[in-house]
Amino acid sequence: MIFLTGIVAWVNWPAVDGGLAYERLRPLLHPIVTKLALFVVIFFTLFHCAHRLKFTIPGLLGIHDAKDAFGGAFYLLALQGTFFAGWVLWRI
Repeated sequence: MIFLTGIVAWVNWPAVDGGLAYERLRPLLHPIVTKLALFVVIFFTLFHCAHRLKFTIPGLLGIHDAKDAFGGAFYLLALQGTFFAGWVLWRI
């Protein structure tokens, strides 16, 4: 995924001209297996980010006692992002 979206699209290789266009990507996202795989990748990415921020932000601000409050907020945002990603994938 990183290779296709980060490198190939950026250098605009002629073999993939229009490769990231909506019309070309929609048939790839139509099968339920692809949607589930993308949903799992988004889920783990958001919750990994929330977990890292739970420990990083209180450390940067110097309020280590508020780690649980920050964690709850970040996990809630990750959960909302996961629901939004599921909704978008369901509508495709």
